[in-house]
Amino acid sequence: MPTRDITEPHIDPTDREATRLTNPVYGVATIVGSIVTSVLVIVQLIAAFLAMVVFMPSFTAIFEDFDTELPLLTRWLISIPPWLTGTATIVLILLVIGKEFVIHDRRITLTINLVLLFVSFFWIPLIVFGLFLPLVTLMESVM
Repeated sequence: MPTRDITEPHIDPTDREATRLTNPVYGVATIVGSIVTSVLVIVQLIAAFLAMVVFMPSFTAIFEDFDTELPLLTRWLISIPPWLTGTATIVLILLVIGKEFVIHDRRITLTINLVLLFVSFFWIPLIVFGLFLPLVTLMESVM
């Protein structure tokens, strides 16, 4: 019977959670997944920021020139002040970056990443449906 050093922790091979957490491949995959998700969230936040702060004034001018009733979603997006969009973007980017240094539990980090990814996946189509589609409809009505 092989002897076991009492100082090394014993991991029951049937305990899937303990085996998974001590597996170095799982740790690397979790870190890489967290980094990739963080980068995706940051890119989407920057894209939303550019759409709301840089492109929004030109859309507002175009919509005012047509003098038509805009959909509620478009009016709501136009009414959001640029400083609020900029502040929210900076806070969310700092949250994405800061959680990697402050939170050491990978499950909590992954949960935060998934929530932020869902929010950013929701925000981009909202901007597209609220700004670009009414603009296309207005342009088609002119032609």
